Order: sequence, then structure tokens, then C-alpha cells
Amino acid sequence: MNGNQVGCLARALAEISAAADHEALDKVMAGLSPAYAIRSAAYMGTGITRNETEPFLAVTYSSDWVEHYKSRRYVEIDPVVHQGFRRLLPIDWNDFDASQSDLKAFFGEAAEFGLGRHGLTIPVHGRGGDRSLFTVTSDFTDSDWLDAKFEYLRDFQMLAVHLHEKVLQLAAQSLDEVKLA
Repeated sequence: MNGNQVGCLARALAEISAAADHEALDKVMAGLSPAYAIRSAAYMGTGITRNETEPFLAVTYSSDWVEHYKSRRYVEIDPVVHQGFRRLLPIDWNDFDASQSDLKAFFGEAAEFGLGRHGLTIPVHGRGGDRSLFTVTSDFTDSDWLDAKFEYLRDFQMLAVHLHEKVLQLAAQSLDEVKLA
């Protein structure tokens, strides 16, 4: 791990710790792309509050992709979501069988919307049934992706856990504010 990488992780963890709201987390996510030379970063949390109807999202994906994903109901076939919430270990998107026509179309459209050719998703499972998926994508060559994935894996796992903990804290603060009002 080089000194620059240590600086990236320390800076991101400090920004996560200092985040006071959702917008601050969006800025942290946006800062990950240039820091790690990745294409995009995304956090999706569920079970954060008992009455949530939508997952908590902090993503650098284009709003066009998010709307396209929702309108096509891709959550029903997205292997990242289906496997991610059941797994404990990181998921390399290259491990999915993208030869199936629906997955081939899904990943092809994701790339067209700028998500990147490669992806890595880190699942986080909380104590109260809360769960999240932290994802990074890239356009690295296959060999560069393999190197970068292993070089940054520890950082991404740390970031995933800290992001999830911050989202839980922000949700608890929000609930306390509602109760006090």
C-alpha cells in the first residue's frame, strides 16, 4: 500500500466521519472516483429504518441510469442486489454469467450509461437486519482491474463499513429529530 493510497483512505474516512447529512455523503462518494481512478461509486442501504419504502442511496451514477434502472425494473434481475444481500464476501462482477440474455442486456446498458466495464461490490450486514452494498466500477483493462481490485480491496471494505455506520447514525439522528418535534 503506497503513501498516496493511505492518504486517500484516511481522507475519505475523515470525510465520512464528519458528514452531517446525505449531501455530505454524496460528496464523499464523488471524491472516491478521482482518488482511486474508478469510474463510479455507489452505496445502497436497506433496513436502515423500520418504515423505509425506498433504500438509502448515495451514488455517483448518472440520474439517467438510475431512472432507466427503475423504469426497466432491473432490481428484479440485478445479480449484484440478489447475491449481494445474501453474501458476506466481496463480489467481482466478472464472476456473473453475463451470457444470459437478460444479464447481457443489463450489463451492456449499464456500460452504455457510463458505469464501467468492471465492478466490485462489498456487502455489509448490520446487527439490526440492516444491510448495504458498496460498489465501485472501473474501465480498467482486465489485467489492471485484477491488480487494482486487490490493491484497493481493504480500502473499499473499510469504506463500506464506515459508510454504513454513518448512514445508520444519520438515520437515528433524523428519527430523534422527528420525535423531538
